[in-house]
Amino acid sequence: MLPIRLFLFAGIQALLALVLFLVGKNDAWNSSPNWWPIIVVIINLICLALLIRLYKAEGDSSWKIFKFQKDFVGKDLLTMLGFLVIASPLAFLPNILLGNLFFGNVPNALALFVRPLPMWAVIVSILFFPLSQGLVEIPTNMMFVMPRLGKRRASLLGSHAVADSISRRPAYCTSISV
Repeated sequence: MLPIRLFLFAGIQALLALVLFLVGKNDAWNSSPNWWPIIVVIINLICLALLIRLYKAEGDSSWKIFKFQKDFVGKDLLTMLGFLVIASPLAFLPNILLGNLFFGNVPNALALFVRPLPMWAVIVSILFFPLSQGLVEIPTNMMFVMPRLGKRRASLLGSHAVADSISRRPAYCTSISV
């Protein structure tokens, strides 16, 4: 499940470049990265459909992972707020330093990351990028892959302690029931 996203990114990016080339865009390969936010939404929808199918194949429902336990919501929100207060500067400052180091200055890096799109694509990206990320990224990695990886490692190593530590939900998922 994890490498699928990488292959989908490469495949859909190449497919988009081909479509742009076929419709007469001279710089199709260099223009296709402009559409990365839309590509991410498409890939997230594909991965969500795959996640639903994998849960169904196990006789389970993927939507049960979005059931909240009200007892933990306040604690989780407070924990996340504290985490953001501490982590935001730790994440932001290296970006400035690395942007200057690798690209000469931060605006050069930003120009590579944020490229022009039609207004409809910007609106779709702003609305659906975060929603699709939230529905796919953490549920796939933390709620689907990690528990199965832990069980697999335990069977290989013969240790239930390893399986328990690997498959344990992260602290920010305590309000989500499994």
